[in-house]
Amino acid sequence: MSLIRKLNNGKWSKPPVLAAARLVLAKGLSKRYPSRQLGNMAEFVNGTSYDRGRLEMGDKPIIRISNISDPASEFIKTDEEFPQRYHVSTGDLLVSWSASFKSILWPGPEGILNQHIFKVTETNGHVRSYIRHAIEAAFDAMQQNVVGIGMMHLRRKDFLGHEVPCPPADVQNAVAKYLDWIESGGGGDEPALPSELEEQRRIVAKIEHLAARIDEAHGLRVRSLDEVNVMYAAACRQVFVANDREVTVEQALGRKALKNGKSLKEMGHPGGVRCLRLSAMQDGQLDLTDSKPVPMFRTEATEYLVRKGDVYVLRGNGSKDLVGRAALALCEDGRTIFPDLFIRVPLDGSGWLPEFFVACWNSPLMRRHITDAAKTTSGIWKINQGHIASFAMPLPPVEEQRRIVTYLDGLQANVDRLKALQQKTAAELDALLPSILDKAFKGEL
Repeated sequence: MSLIRKLNNGKWSKPPVLAAARLVLAKGLSKRYPSRQLGNMAEFVNGTSYDRGRLEMGDKPIIRISNISDPASEFIKTDEEFPQRYHVSTGDLLVSWSASFKSILWPGPEGILNQHIFKVTETNGHVRSYIRHAIEAAFDAMQQNVVGIGMMHLRRKDFLGHEVPCPPADVQNAVAKYLDWIESGGGGDEPALPSELEEQRRIVAKIEHLAARIDEAHGLRVRSLDEVNVMYAAACRQVFVANDREVTVEQALGRKALKNGKSLKEMGHPGGVRCLRLSAMQDGQLDLTDSKPVPMFRTEATEYLVRKGDVYVLRGNGSKDLVGRAALALCEDGRTIFPDLFIRVPLDGSGWLPEFFVACWNSPLMRRHITDAAKTTSGIWKINQGHIASFAMPLPPVEEQRRIVTYLDGLQANVDRLKALQQKTAAELDALLPSILDKAFKGEL
C-alpha cells in the first residue's frame, strides 16, 4: 500500500495504526451510510499571500505549511493587516493541500493563514474532528489527482468534490473520539464505537496488537546490535590495553613524516590525475576506484600520490562519525592522489604493522580520544597533524601484532555476518506491517 512508507530517519511517514484505523473505519462507514462531498460538509477558506517587504516588522505570526508539519517550527511575522477570514484561532482545522498533505487542529498561537492551506469550518450537523480524520483517510486517494511540476498540489474543485462517508452527527462524534484516542497513544479507557462498527474495531485492535509485536521485535534487534558493538569494544580493550608499551605517533615517526593532502583550489592542467573522494574510505581500506579526475600535471601530483602500505586519516568533514577515521592503501596506481582532507601517515620504520595500526586507530578505544580532541567550539569536528602526532598507541612485538589482527579480523567477520542477518531481519519487519494492512483492507485479517 502507498499510504505509509519508511522515511530516511527510520520513522513511518504516518502513524501506521492510526492511518489503518482511519481507512478501516471509513470503509466500514461507507457500507452503511451515504457519502457526501467535503465541500458540502464544511466551508474551505484558502489562505492568502503576504507582503515580503513587511516581514519581521510586527508580531502577527504567518502560519505556513512548515508550521502545519511542525507547530514548534519558527514563524515569520508581519505587521500587515488582513481580513478576518484569514485569521486563525486555536482549535481551527487547517489542511495543507500543496506539497505536503497534512491536517491539524491548530494548537496556537493565533495567526494569519498563508496560501496553500485551507481553514475548514464545519457546517451544521457535522463534527470538526471527524472531518479531519475523513480528510486524512482520503489523502491517499486524493493524491491520484495531484497536478503541477515541482510543487504538487490538489485542485480546489477536486479537493472539495471528494466524497467521504457522512453518518449522523452522533456517529461522527463517536468515530472522532475513538480515532482521537488512538492518535493520542491510547491512554485511559477506550471510547465506545457504534455496534455496527464492532467488526472494524476488532480489525483495528488486531492491527494494533500486531504492530506492537513488530515494534517489540525491532527493539530486540536494536538491543542485540548494541550488545554486538559492546562485545567488539570489550575485545578491543582486552587486546590493546593489555599491551603495556605505548608510544606516541610523533615518537615513532616524527611529526614531519605526516603530510596533508593536495588542496585542489589552485587547479592546473589536465594530466590524467585522479583524486580520492571521501567515500573512498571503506571499512579501514582505501578504494582507489572511488576517485574523480582533476586537472593537474602528473609532475605536480608526485608528492601526493597514494602509496601502498601507507595509512590515511580523515581530518574531518564536519561529521563526528567520520572525523579521524583511518584507512590503509593496499595498492597504488601511480595516478591517484589524496585530497587536503586526508593526512598521510607513513609507517615504515615505526614498528607498527599497517593493519595493526588501522585496527587500533579505528577501535572504540581510540575513537573516544579522537572525538574528544576533534570537537571544536564552533561545533565542527576536525583534527590536525598535531592531534595525530600526540596520540599514544600500543606497540607490541610484530608477531603479537599479527596475532591481534588475525583475532580481530575473525571477530569482525562474525560481527559483519550478524549485522547482515540483522539488516535482512529489519527489512522483513519493515515489509510485514504494510502486508498486514493490505490484508486488513482486503478483509483477510
